[in-house]
Amino acid sequence: MNRVAAPFPCELGEAMIETYAVNDRINQLILESLDPRAWRSTSYGRKTRTIAAIFAHMHNIRRKWVRLSAPHLKLPAQLDRTRCTQQQAGRALADSARLCNEMFSEAMDPKGRVKHFPRDGWARAGLRVSPWSPT
Repeated sequence: MNRVAAPFPCELGEAMIETYAVNDRINQLILESLDPRAWRSTSYGRKTRTIAAIFAHMHNIRRKWVRLSAPHLKLPAQLDRTRCTQQQAGRALADSARLCNEMFSEAMDPKGRVKHFPRDGWARAGLRVSPWSPT
């Protein structure tokens, strides 16, 4: 029996953007349902980040991606991991997710302004990585 591959249900770029939006919605649900007492609590016996520090880091890294890949987009303010509230983190993550989705959309568009996607500051020094490159 010959099998014919079913057509891919949507473009890879559209799927990536949708997946990123779902991920952000899950982050928002976590923030909304998180007990405020856990926001700054630390694990006993370990040097670990607080939940506040983790969410602030996610937002600040997104800002860095946008700054390096799409400098024409206006960046939201950075979050201070020691002072931000759950509400501030929720708003900041929503803003940075919107910007990342805009950046991804531009990167997928052959006429878009985003041509490179350096993953970190070291990549900025010379190595340019396309959004779809596995390396």
